[in-house]
Amino acid sequence: LNNVRNPVRTFKIAGPLGLGICTLLYILADVAYFAAATKTEIEDSGVTVAALFFKNVFGTTAEGALSLFVALNVLGNVITVTFAAARLNQELAKEGIPLPLGNKFWASNWPTGKSPLPGLTVHLIPSVIVILAPPMSVAYPFILDVEGYPMQIINFFIVVGLLYLRWKKPHLERPFKVWWPLAVFYLAAAVFLMIAPFLPPTNGVGDSPHTELALRNGPTAVL
Repeated sequence: LNNVRNPVRTFKIAGPLGLGICTLLYILADVAYFAAATKTEIEDSGVTVAALFFKNVFGTTAEGALSLFVALNVLGNVITVTFAAARLNQELAKEGIPLPLGNKFWASNWPTGKSPLPGLTVHLIPSVIVILAPPMSVAYPFILDVEGYPMQIINFFIVVGLLYLRWKKPHLERPFKVWWPLAVFYLAAAVFLMIAPFLPPTNGVGDSPHTELALRNGPTAVL
């Protein structure tokens, strides 16, 4: 939020407003799905709910066009995450996190002086490995599973640090103060999502057999 004018005020307004709008849109999407198809149709269709919705409402051609919309959605997510990850890696280097070739290089905007290409490279290398390493048949669910797991580790430590500071420095000035029951609930959710991948599915079938192997390999999960 360094590039945002008056970030505390903006975050207090944009955070609840953005979450509220997204929640409303998700609820309306679920209502639309069940208005266009029955529960039995959804369970027996063999395709995603969105694909079935487009087919029932707009026809087979629209069902195929849905793939384009999904691709554009994924592209937007990739652009956003790539921008954020490059900036995050650059800030980690500035804070002194030890990296190969020295922190001065990774914290720089080489070669243009305007964008953090070294920080983007740190994000690029593990991304290419995760994309190319698993078989194509399970690549997509594997990427989703492995991408989400490290985020839960980070979320866990963020909440632990927040509760620690609240306990050790209760009188510290906080322009934005989180409601502590919400922080505890978020911590419990992060713990559950960290443990759940190691529990075998009841039907013995998961997204990808490679996910469990990757998560049980500590360095891979951290990477």
